[in-house]
Amino acid sequence: AQRLILHRKANGIQQKLATMASRDKNPFARIHALSILDALGHLSDESLAAALSDPDQGVLLVAVRLSETRIAESTKILDRVIGLVDHESPSITLEAALMLGQSDSNAAGEALARIGTRPNLDHWLADAIVSSASSHAETISAHMLSATSEDPNFLTSSRLDLLQRLLATAQHQGQPISDLAEATLASPDLKLDSRLRLAECVIGAARAAKSDVSSLSKVLRPLQKSAQNIAADTQQSELTRCRAVSLIGVNVDAGDAEAEFLLSLLN
Repeated sequence: AQRLILHRKANGIQQKLATMASRDKNPFARIHALSILDALGHLSDESLAAALSDPDQGVLLVAVRLSETRIAESTKILDRVIGLVDHESPSITLEAALMLGQSDSNAAGEALARIGTRPNLDHWLADAIVSSASSHAETISAHMLSATSEDPNFLTSSRLDLLQRLLATAQHQGQPISDLAEATLASPDLKLDSRLRLAECVIGAARAAKSDVSSLSKVLRPLQKSAQNIAADTQQSELTRCRAVSLIGVNVDAGDAEAEFLLSLLN
């Protein structure tokens, strides 16, 4: 029936479809009505906004997908999609994250940051955030760095991977990585091992963005002496010492002292 309606371009039933989309008790009927209205070019922002508050998750998923071409122009649609980032259904949150990249608004960036700092972040959501981060990488990164300062357990491996990709995107967009990460790297409240892991993340982001790593010397310099102490401490874990050595090696403008120290580690 849906195919025949579309084939005949049955514009005369527009109002009936709009009523069906919002009031029909059968969620499948509401989905069909929304899809037909959209295909015919008659889906209003009011009907779509109403569907974005539908109690049925299937209708919600379709409504979020249909918002892709509207979210940049309609504040009402944007607000409804933002309201879904904390939805109990991971599929709906994922779809909302993908659609928010269509908006350049600060509100969209803040919503993506909420997803990026949520406790139950998985790799699907992380990938969705990165795909939507073109205009929002700085905002999301700043929120993640702030969360790192507040919670020492925030820096999981998956979050570091997400943060590295976001920082690289921010660098591509003209936001210096060092400016974003400086305060967190210097935070006395963050354990040294966490600061080393974050430094490793920042270095990886700079390299991914094909930026001059030596430009990070200023922001990484405060960690240099601590990194030397850790690298020379055989009681530290091998992984922590390797992170420290990597940090020491990044400071390409440091002169011969660091080279001599690295040489001493070979003994």
